[in-house]
Amino acid sequence: MASSIFFILILSLLRSTAWAQIQLSPEAAEAALHLPPCVSKCGLDILPQFNCTIGEDCYCARTGPLEDALASCVIGGCPSLGDALAGLKFQALSCNYRTDRNITPLMFRIVVAMFSVATFFAIARFVSRWPRLRGAGLSWDDGVVLFCFLPVTGLTIMALMMMHYGVGKDMWTLEIDTILTYAKYFYATQPLYNCSVLCTKLSLVLLYLRIWPREKGKGWTSFHVTCCIMIFALIGTTIAITFATTFACHPLHNAWRYANRAGGTCTDRVAGVYAYGGLNISYDIIVLALPITRLLRLKVSTTQKLGFIACFLVGIVATGCSIYRMFTIYGLTTARNITWDFTSVGLWSLIEVYVSMICCCMPATAGLLTRCWHRARKRDSMGRLKVARSPSFIMLTSEKMQGDSTWGSDEESQGIAAMPAIEPLQIQDEDMKDPERHSEDA
Repeated sequence: MASSIFFILILSLLRSTAWAQIQLSPEAAEAALHLPPCVSKCGLDILPQFNCTIGEDCYCARTGPLEDALASCVIGGCPSLGDALAGLKFQALSCNYRTDRNITPLMFRIVVAMFSVATFFAIARFVSRWPRLRGAGLSWDDGVVLFCFLPVTGLTIMALMMMHYGVGKDMWTLEIDTILTYAKYFYATQPLYNCSVLCTKLSLVLLYLRIWPREKGKGWTSFHVTCCIMIFALIGTTIAITFATTFACHPLHNAWRYANRAGGTCTDRVAGVYAYGGLNISYDIIVLALPITRLLRLKVSTTQKLGFIACFLVGIVATGCSIYRMFTIYGLTTARNITWDFTSVGLWSLIEVYVSMICCCMPATAGLLTRCWHRARKRDSMGRLKVARSPSFIMLTSEKMQGDSTWGSDEESQGIAAMPAIEPLQIQDEDMKDPERHSEDA
């Protein structure tokens, strides 16, 4: 307390004229009396350098060199998150910051909607592989997608819990226990995110090898060699990054003291994020570029070409999210308002995960929709055919037709049931020309 009072007195002497014009609210004055010594020291060291004092625009600016300097000093000099929170609350009360900012409902709607779409594509992928629906059966790529869906679901649950504990709100409106709980969930999201985005890339590479397998008796092509190298690289990177993010601090509870800090007994997590982000973007580019030459050789319809383009566009969106995440991470290294400042990067990371899941499931889902479309057309053709030809096969007696006006119910159904087999018709529908498909629908 003595240190805090001394801090205020020094500022009064430094800027007596400006200080006289400042009217602190009772809440701000109370917060000033409870400022930790490390926060007071940062104020004494930093504010005179910028010729600024409490309550002025330079002090209340949310961004700028003064804010960055104060944030770096507090993060580097204060031993706990509670100390930083005390300084942030004092600044918010002194500058009359808003206390009603809340974008949590918007985040909730986006996350639930995107997770629902990703889940639909994942289910459609496995339905498409079902042999009873004339699917190709399950393989390694489907197993990887099933495994990948576990961390995607876990990441979604962690995100919902973070919303419950304050993400999307200003940190100074929350209690320290709430913020620490939020930080724990934030820590849990990091290995889940890494595992999710890497596994989706692995499933795509395995899908490439399933579509274009190596021919027996022939040597390895550059395409197959590159795919195998990527498989081992993705598996190794997934394991290494998961362990590196999980055990970045010793003991583990140091990891949530500061969500954006690398000091103490922690590895340099900021450098780790950049290293992983660079690998992630590189893998994105390689995985998207791998099948291009083989796809260009295919002689397919315009509709199928549009489908390929759509799949690549979705993959590019995921890569764009990863690039945006890389650019925003640097500004967060000195962030103090973590529950608000980390909202954007966290939301775009979730979107990247969901879009990656959609991208790796799009080819199989497109195949399912195509089969359903052809099947619906075939059934429609069969229905029109039966309506047009059935009167020729109704077994009715002339007595019934002449003497009973209600013949069009039971007798019609009996006649249709007794109709002879219909010979195959010569029509242009390719599906009807296929005897196996015809017998399957019958």
